[in-house]
Amino acid sequence: MTGFASRISRLISATCMATLVLGATVTLDRAGVVSVVSDVAAQQSGAKKKEKTRKTPALRNNIYEKLAEAQTFAEAKDYAAAEEILNEMLDATSKKSKLNAYELANVYNTYAFLRYAVEDYKGALNYYQKVIDQRPQIPVALEVGTLFTIAQLHFLQENWQKGIDTLNQWMAVTEIPNTNAYVLLANGYFQLKD
Repeated sequence: MTGFASRISRLISATCMATLVLGATVTLDRAGVVSVVSDVAAQQSGAKKKEKTRKTPALRNNIYEKLAEAQTFAEAKDYAAAEEILNEMLDATSKKSKLNAYELANVYNTYAFLRYAVEDYKGALNYYQKVIDQRPQIPVALEVGTLFTIAQLHFLQENWQKGIDTLNQWMAVTEIPNTNAYVLLANGYFQLKD
């Protein structure tokens, strides 16, 4: 794996876990060091940023508990057990009450993390796209984080144009694009020789 691909892979790993568990912001510096900053810490540091919001359905307690259980298995690297819980959630919804779009997005987000963890990048992309497909019923922060992850996955797979297109889409919805995004974009254009 090239140095660039290795850095992207570490960034995606940190992004996936931080989004899944913390709802945090992930950055990669020039040396390739990944840092995770919770949104609360970013606000306390004096960063004054007006975030876009949208009305989304609630995450019901029983769904939250099942997702937390799946995340616990995922953190323990018991991906099969985590996936079994998610499968049960989707199977149960076809028989009982359906998951709302936000709940479904969280299920797909967890599936995507599981696929990424076993290096099934196409599978991860498929599930991350399903998260995005739940718009506008998902929080803006989830949309923004997911778009950035999708762009990174495209770059990791050397799908330069798709990565560039997704990163440009991300830049259109994010409040303040970070320097890492511009580095990724420049690398993508360089790879295309544009």
